[in-house]
Amino acid sequence: YYAGIQASFGQETHWRFTPSLGLRIRSPLDPYVRLRAQRNYVLDDWLLTIKGTAFWFDSSGAGYDGLIEFNHQLADQVIGRSSSFARWTADTNYFGLSQVFSVIHTLSERRAVTYEAGAYGISDPTVHATDYLVAARYRQALHKNFLFLELNPELRFRKINEFKDEYAFFVRVELLFQD
Repeated sequence: YYAGIQASFGQETHWRFTPSLGLRIRSPLDPYVRLRAQRNYVLDDWLLTIKGTAFWFDSSGAGYDGLIEFNHQLADQVIGRSSSFARWTADTNYFGLSQVFSVIHTLSERRAVTYEAGAYGISDPTVHATDYLVAARYRQALHKNFLFLELNPELRFRKINEFKDEYAFFVRVELLFQD
């Protein structure tokens, strides 16, 4: 859980900046400071999103996240997405990496399902895969735009388990507080 103060500024057509300051709620409390930047580019029928986050947590030190995401409308109410992500932190001193391909199907104003397949890895000592994932996520707004239910079955293959198949099913209820 996190508690904090966040602001947002910039223009929708250019860079958008979001600084925040707060606490990660755990024992002991973990103060943090974070600065996010995001920019969208329209490339013909594609939307390119670039996001970067510089952060510092008292427990682990400095770090940086970078995301490059391509979105393309495949059909009415269906979007294809490619997400490339990298995270570096001072406490590990290597990059955590992922490449995920998703298909997002909007079923109605309140319901959507996402299908995804991805590869996850690290750069220590060289770049190599640590996990593969195939998953689906059903999301429904239970009440207006602040109470949501997610159902998430997944099939994971982890290097630590010799890439043997592992099944999981997650249920999440999300409550958003916003102005």
